[in-house]
Amino acid sequence: MANKESGYRIKRGGFHIHKKNWLLLLLGAAGVCILALIIAWALQNQQEAARSVETLGASLTAGASGKAASSQSSSGEPSTASSSSAPASSAPIVVNASKGAAESGQESASSSSEESAGDIVVPAGGEVGKPSSSGAPDERPDFSLPYQVAASEAVDDSYFDDAMFVGDSITSGISLYSVMSGATVVASTGINPTTILTKPAIRDKEGELHTILETMSAYSPAKIYIMLGANGVGWLSQEQFLSYYGGFVDAVAAQHPKAQIFIQSILPVTMEKSLSENGIYANGKIDRYNRALMEYCKKKGLPFVNVAEALKGADGALPADASSDGMHFGPSYYEKWFDYLRSHTLKGEKEGERKK
Repeated sequence: MANKESGYRIKRGGFHIHKKNWLLLLLGAAGVCILALIIAWALQNQQEAARSVETLGASLTAGASGKAASSQSSSGEPSTASSSSAPASSAPIVVNASKGAAESGQESASSSSEESAGDIVVPAGGEVGKPSSSGAPDERPDFSLPYQVAASEAVDDSYFDDAMFVGDSITSGISLYSVMSGATVVASTGINPTTILTKPAIRDKEGELHTILETMSAYSPAKIYIMLGANGVGWLSQEQFLSYYGGFVDAVAAQHPKAQIFIQSILPVTMEKSLSENGIYANGKIDRYNRALMEYCKKKGLPFVNVAEALKGADGALPADASSDGMHFGPSYYEKWFDYLRSHTLKGEKEGERKK
């Protein structure tokens, strides 16, 4: 029988249940359902992450096999082609690169820090590279020994009319600031050594996205300048960095066997950037990775262009007034970069004149 005093009790099978208790029971049931959904979502994400790592491991294995096959089928010596970098007549991809602005669907090269969560991939076979315990730069290595392009008589801008520049947002700035209007630029913000072969990053005129390598296939450059590392040096170990970088270089060499490939150094960051984030972008660390790249170039017979020395101040860092975010810079420093390239070419240089 209903309680006449409160009017809130309802008789059900001999039990008296207050309406407030009904609400608590409903809220409790809803909470259990929500918790179950959260647990299911977490398990699904964990499974997807595991599948991603397995896929990346398979890609690394395939890349290593490709590298072995490539070394057996060629002499390893680079050659220079005389063809233009204009798109081939049968090219499936048309990209508005450099002669105009590269269509990567991204913002200004100086708009934000290079790293983005969507571009970070944990490499198979180990953890990402760990930063040093202190934020201070490491001792800078001696750059006098490795194999690199020596200073030469300066060339004019027409030297780069058959050149292609490949990289991330720093390379995109070549188009943004119209530094070298005759060159072709294939670059995308956020690209790093782990994603450059697989991430669809550049949009063609039909609106479809393509990888860097797919986009490169539309052109026939005589010279290819590669710069990677601003993204990746902070979280890839040196061994992982070289493995991914080398895989991309091998793919480019196979795609453009007549082109001369140049490897450009990773550029320095400001001292503030170098000392921040527990030193993961420390200039000393960047120097060590550049030293490893030089040794890689010596082994592969590729010219290394140490453009970093053109942008460093007396302290070995990018000057503080050059960058607002510690990494990207404006037109005046792009001119320093290309002044260095103009005076460090293979034109008229004999093999023995390179620094060794």
